[in-house]
Amino acid sequence: MEALGIPCWHSFHLISTHFGDNEMWQEAIDRKFFGAGKPFARDEFDQLLHGFGAVSSDTPAIAFSEDLIAAYPEAKVVLVERDIDSWYKSYMHSIIGNMFSPVALLVYHLDRFYVHPIGKVQLSTVAGWLGIQSKKDAERLARDRYREHYALVRRVTPKERLLEFKLADGWEPLCAFLGKPVPDMSFPHLNDQAWFDEKASLLLKIGAMKLLRKIAMVVVPTIVVERTKVKLPSKNGCPWFLGESEMPRDWDWKKAYAPAKSRLDTMAKVCDRKWITEETVATIFFECILQACLREMVVTEDDCDAELKRKLQRKWIAAKRMTAQKIIGQAAMRSLRESFPWMTTPLVVGAPMRVFSGPKLAVSVSSAGGLGFIGPNPKPANTLADLAEARALARESKQLASFIESTTMLPVGIGFQCWDGDFKFAVEAVREHRPCAVWLFAPRHGQADLDEWSAGIRGALPGVSIWTQVGTLKESLEAVGGARRTDVLVIQGTEAGGHGRAHDGMGLMTLLPEVSDAVRASGVPVFAAGGIGDGRGVAAALVLGASGAVMGTRFLASTEARISKGYQDEVVRASDGGACTVRTMLYNQMRGTTGWPEEFSPRGIVNKSWHEHKAGVPMEELKKRYREAEGAGDEGWGPEGRLATYAGAGVGLIHSVEDAAEIVRRVQGEAKDILLGGLTGTQD
Repeated sequence: MEALGIPCWHSFHLISTHFGDNEMWQEAIDRKFFGAGKPFARDEFDQLLHGFGAVSSDTPAIAFSEDLIAAYPEAKVVLVERDIDSWYKSYMHSIIGNMFSPVALLVYHLDRFYVHPIGKVQLSTVAGWLGIQSKKDAERLARDRYREHYALVRRVTPKERLLEFKLADGWEPLCAFLGKPVPDMSFPHLNDQAWFDEKASLLLKIGAMKLLRKIAMVVVPTIVVERTKVKLPSKNGCPWFLGESEMPRDWDWKKAYAPAKSRLDTMAKVCDRKWITEETVATIFFECILQACLREMVVTEDDCDAELKRKLQRKWIAAKRMTAQKIIGQAAMRSLRESFPWMTTPLVVGAPMRVFSGPKLAVSVSSAGGLGFIGPNPKPANTLADLAEARALARESKQLASFIESTTMLPVGIGFQCWDGDFKFAVEAVREHRPCAVWLFAPRHGQADLDEWSAGIRGALPGVSIWTQVGTLKESLEAVGGARRTDVLVIQGTEAGGHGRAHDGMGLMTLLPEVSDAVRASGVPVFAAGGIGDGRGVAAALVLGASGAVMGTRFLASTEARISKGYQDEVVRASDGGACTVRTMLYNQMRGTTGWPEEFSPRGIVNKSWHEHKAGVPMEELKKRYREAEGAGDEGWGPEGRLATYAGAGVGLIHSVEDAAEIVRRVQGEAKDILLGGLTGTQD
């Protein structure tokens, strides 16, 4: 088909360019064969087959032949005739042989993130469609299912749409049927068996390589024989890691209990250590094996070993939770814990929002186990006053006072906009008030400005942590690549409120993992910012590669924010952030805020000013009405208001005003529940 200019879908796409489609194919299988919902129709198939003009008859698509023929009445069907005996030999060797081999099943159960979803699609397809769940089933049923499939295709396909084709016939009948010119090349006679063996081998190799590092640390036979002194039951030398249903009935669970309990206890002790060790990794790997044996173990009341089995399962769950907690803690890198010892995981940071993030908000966030930043203030005297007040407030905090006493540094940070900031003033302010971190943003001349600011600030306060906010991969690489590289990289997605990248920004879902991968070798921690309003966002940021999460708009709706009530009420009221917020320079123009580098523009909540601007009201008139609204107090904000309401696209996640400390603790708890639940299988 490719030779005829028709892009053809093949199952190999599911392990390469269309790996993400496995989930949707699995849903299609579950719906059709296992009663999980209404079977797929054309709309769903259009999503799965977008970009393709043909579908090859391999798993899982072949199981939907009747559905596809009905969904695409304009499509033509080519039924390739094959000798049933040669097909059976090839099918049993290439498909069934690879699908049910002990090695394939082992990798399938251990590599949960790559091989497992692919293998599940294949296994559930042959189970639901053909009723085959083992090699013996295939030997018994395959020929009959072959004949039934051909009969089905002939029955449901109108004769004018069907071509029964033999490979020996070559190009002519196929091209005539499809209305395509005969290509100037010989007809390809692909060795299907060799081709499939190659692809299956590649799939297993990829999955095995993902486990190689762990296996190399502690080889499975060494663990099982040398460390536990008990040999797991085996068949043909392959350990039975596939759940109790696959275990020999005569296996004595009592003999396994003592060594398994010992290993689980070791895991708990290892996870109590502060930092990841090779033994931790080995422990996690061994735990994956135990998971297959223990979590899937069925315990019945009439089982003589019921209580022993339950006890072992409880031990596994407890050890799994310890491992999950360790993974969460791993996201907080050593340098962060040393610089900010009061912080608790998951790490949550309050952004330095201009004017809004004052000393009360910053100290409240830090006191709750986060890191609060004071925002840049247009008036230098106010910045100094904010830093002085923050020190006084921090001394009253039980969580922060010891840090001040031992380091003389302030347990909050300060942010500066480089393009309009007074560099000399910033250096002196940092020297005098000693904030633990300085957040740099929006340079007019790119990395050159950031290097100058970093050098000056570090010279004034050795040990200060430099945080650099960026919005592109290019900026990220520059920030970590020079001699004056940043200490922490803040990746801001376009969902963020306030000023961000105007033209070349991206959402966090794609930007964050790409940047995280690109800068990993530098050892610089990455924090995510933009659209994060609750624990789900924090958990997602960690999964995507961040060490922690930054929230700005969420803290606008805090009792400590330095904000007008009308503004705050609008942040709580607004919903549907994609529609109610927009990135525009309109409000800057009406406020008379000029000079921002052209790379930046702000996101805010739309109101009457925006709608009138879109309707064509002249700028001078808009400015006049804006000035009038400035005298209207809290009425100046809201849908009928006109004043700038800078906020991120996550406003729809904010429903109330809360204390900043409570916000920090709640989102940390939500994130932990999500991550722990996902890793232990206990999340509701």
